[in-house]
Amino acid sequence: MPCVGALLTVIFSLPDPEALSLLITASCPGGSSSNVAAYWVEGDMSLRLIFLMEMEPVYFQLFFKTSV
Repeated sequence: MPCVGALLTVIFSLPDPEALSLLITASCPGGSSSNVAAYWVEGDMSLRLIFLMEMEPVYFQLFFKTSV
């Protein structure tokens, strides 16, 4: 995805702030793109959302040393 983001910035000649935001989004896909990816591979969306809700507090505890 980062290569696609870089290609899009070149094709559309985006200004620097927009190009940077597109590259960050392409390099670190979040919830919406993971939903699309799970849908494309016909994944179980309910299981994906349950896993997200269960693991998010664990991630906060590990990375930020705080609880949610």
